[in-house]
Amino acid sequence: MTAFDTAWDLMKAPYHGTTSDRLPSILTEGLKPHSADEGHYADDSTSRRNYGNKKMLFSTKNPKEALGFAMLALVNDKRKKDWVAGGKMRYNEGDPKPVILHFPDEMAQRHYRPGSTIVPSGFQFSEETIDPKHLSVIFEGDVDLSDEPEYGAYFGRLLDQFNEQKLGDA
Repeated sequence: MTAFDTAWDLMKAPYHGTTSDRLPSILTEGLKPHSADEGHYADDSTSRRNYGNKKMLFSTKNPKEALGFAMLALVNDKRKKDWVAGGKMRYNEGDPKPVILHFPDEMAQRHYRPGSTIVPSGFQFSEETIDPKHLSVIFEGDVDLSDEPEYGAYFGRLLDQFNEQKLGDA
């Protein structure tokens, strides 16, 4: 495989956003599909329309979008543990870090918009576990959180780190 082939595979391949506390089990057992009840959004009844009763593993072709989903996963988990009504949630060094995983394109299927078999939504899904040997960690956001920033500042720092890393890899 040439360097171009490797770069092309990375560019077109699906990305999945998660958090660092889930990474050890993912890298041991694989990236597993889950039901709406088992996911980050289990208390959000509107999320069930995306799954039905099936176990799904979602991914995207856009690594920055995967970073956004990783951050949403962190927000939802943190909200369940640290939510203070009327307060502002702050992030600190002890929180899990957003992570972006990559796996080969042929392991995801296209997800079509409801009622359409023509226009793909941009998301992909799999109903199968992705074996750890096919997974690569392409980003683990580890930015300074010593000032306990709010969401916007934290996400901005992650994007800066991501963009610097991508430029450094080029």
